[in-house]
Amino acid sequence: ADALNMCLSFAWIWDMFTVWNSQSVVYLGDSYYHIRRFVPEARLFQALVLGNAKLTTVLGVISLFADILIVGDVLPFTVSSRRSIVSFLLITACAWIVEKAAWHEASTRIEAQASEHGQVLLSKLLASLCDATVSLDHSLSIVKLAPKLGALLLRSPTFGDPAGGRGPI
Repeated sequence: ADALNMCLSFAWIWDMFTVWNSQSVVYLGDSYYHIRRFVPEARLFQALVLGNAKLTTVLGVISLFADILIVGDVLPFTVSSRRSIVSFLLITACAWIVEKAAWHEASTRIEAQASEHGQVLLSKLLASLCDATVSLDHSLSIVKLAPKLGALLLRSPTFGDPAGGRGPI
């Protein structure tokens, strides 16, 4: 993904260099300018799909300087340069927001897996140390089968089965 991100960014810079390198702006036809108008949207899509906000920022800075230097040689600091700066800032901000959200989601999933793993280990430890263990919910109702407790109380092995409707009484 990073290599594709770099290739697309350098292709954009190469396009700017080849089109704007001459000292006079040559009319290339409406189709070229129509396609060039959608480049910021394409770069935003590229940043969001390919990820890596650090690389997107570096490539954006390089593209921005190339745009200002190449176009600035032909035209003065114009609306095009300001538009490039604004699109760079928006693309970079979006890339960082998406990356931050992805990191947050990943860390939350890891914490949830660690919590589940810790709960399983604790259940195994309690099962090995205690004669019977019972899983209760917030209203102190049995939520899992408690066959050891049923055997201790001389009840059926399905004691506490929430599906069977059997509770502690």
